[in-house]
Amino acid sequence: MSRKRFVDKNRKRVRKGPGVYSLFAKGAKKPTYIGSAKNLNRRLSEHQGQKYHTFEVKHTNSTKEARGLERKLIKRKRPRRNKVYA
Repeated sequence: MSRKRFVDKNRKRVRKGPGVYSLFAKGAKKPTYIGSAKNLNRRLSEHQGQKYHTFEVKHTNSTKEARGLERKLIKRKRPRRNKVYA
């Protein structure tokens, strides 16, 4: 995953399909929020215009795989806007 600025041209390059996304506030070293989506492109467009500055995506083969990866990343990175899974 490489970080991209939250602008239309970068968001539109994200292919549609399931995966996990990480959102970062300006200057943040660790993610502010981590989520999973059935359609990454659409979900990122819903977050655009909020307080996030950059994003990273990781595509998966299924939504089930995306949810598992999301939980694992939340547990490891502990973003401040997510519930931490035990």
